[in-house]
Amino acid sequence: MKKNTMLLVAGGLTASLALSACGNNEDQRAAEAISASLMENASGEDEDGEFGVDQEQADCIGDGFVDKIGVDQLKEYGILTDDLETAGEVTDVQMSVEDADNAADVLVGCVDTSSLMADSFAEDDSMTEEEQACMMEAFNDDAMKKMFSLLFQGKEQEATADLMGPVMSCMMQGESMWGDDMSGEVGGDAASATVPPAPTMSDLSGDEAADPDAPGGQNNPLGLGDEFEVGDWTVKVNSVEEDATETILAENQFNEPPSEGNQFMLVNIDATYNGDTSGTAYWDLRPTFVTGTGNTAGGQLSDMCGSYPGNLMYEGEQFPGSTVTGNLCVSFPSDQVDGAMMITEVMDFDNNDRVFVELN
Repeated sequence: MKKNTMLLVAGGLTASLALSACGNNEDQRAAEAISASLMENASGEDEDGEFGVDQEQADCIGDGFVDKIGVDQLKEYGILTDDLETAGEVTDVQMSVEDADNAADVLVGCVDTSSLMADSFAEDDSMTEEEQACMMEAFNDDAMKKMFSLLFQGKEQEATADLMGPVMSCMMQGESMWGDDMSGEVGGDAASATVPPAPTMSDLSGDEAADPDAPGGQNNPLGLGDEFEVGDWTVKVNSVEEDATETILAENQFNEPPSEGNQFMLVNIDATYNGDTSGTAYWDLRPTFVTGTGNTAGGQLSDMCGSYPGNLMYEGEQFPGSTVTGNLCVSFPSDQVDGAMMITEVMDFDNNDRVFVELN
């Protein structure tokens, strides 16, 4: 999917920090060693220059790492040897949060990573202009710093999750969760592409919808602890933290507060795979959150939760009979929490199963 494009750019840039070189005084020699290593890698593994850096950028990164992190700490991480030669790869170390933030600041300050992302989006023929514009808006310098900091901390899963949140939002902006075209007008400037208004409950109930009065239907939702089947999965909502804003902001310093008037909500679920092969709950299940007034919530880029504890995405693949437990997160209007529901479907347009669960 489009995930690969961004992971290649991010991975290419961090892998280009693969560190083996030489060099006056200690700081200068260390900076020169890092710069030389970057240039060697750029001319070797990245012969097409796609993820490489030029000499000015390499010198900037070398000076920045030495200035912001320090020679002693670079040695401690194994990036520099006692002889001030480079060794290993930056992506193999786990920096402290402070050092990772500084390294990310240096990298994004020295290399126009946002432009690299934009170029990669522009070359992706599988993306629409609206999707490309949405991606370019989402992956600004602040977002890139956050992603690289997580990579420098050795938190590749969290970095991937932070990538995929905006990616999925951009991919879904032109259609509803059920494949209906909902794209709105896009102005002359592609960067001004707008996400259409959230559908109401009447939009969610098509001709093929199940009896709304049956258990798990719109008018008779299940409750917490009730098990239900959808597609190849048995699902149960265990608990809800209605206002998890403080929990999520404390999880990662880069997390931003919800938009004005909203709060973060965490929903903990169990998912058991009943199929014959394997499945991944995070990708197979399609949760939609509905407010007490009947509108869907969490569909805008500004609604992304960032890094949050127990993210279901981290749980990976399940095989027949296995159960996974994890959290889902949504930005929810604070004055519409009463009566909130979650609709669960599967990523299969031929399967119209859908179950409503009351979250209060």
